[in-house]
Amino acid sequence: MSDEISDYHRSLRLVHAAERIADALAKLAGLEEKKFQKAYPKEKPRRPAVIERPSDEKKEQYSDRADSEWIGETEQVASRFQKRFDDSKSEPQP
Repeated sequence: MSDEISDYHRSLRLVHAAERIADALAKLAGLEEKKFQKAYPKEKPRRPAVIERPSDEKKEQYSDRADSEWIGETEQVASRFQKRFDDSKSEPQP
């Protein structure tokens, strides 16, 4: 009878050890899966490219080109400076 009991206890220990090994392997598999997903993430669905054309108003608003109004103002300022420069040349220096 003691032989039967010791066999029973051995088998229980083996079953318990097998269960612990299975738990450890399941945890390891979970960790490896997370590592794999981090290294190789799922590809995100690609959206089709959308080309937006700005309106003519926006083009003019953000354009670097000088318009006729700006050119006129700049010419007026330049002529004022030229006049001041010419006047300062004609005045005698002390």
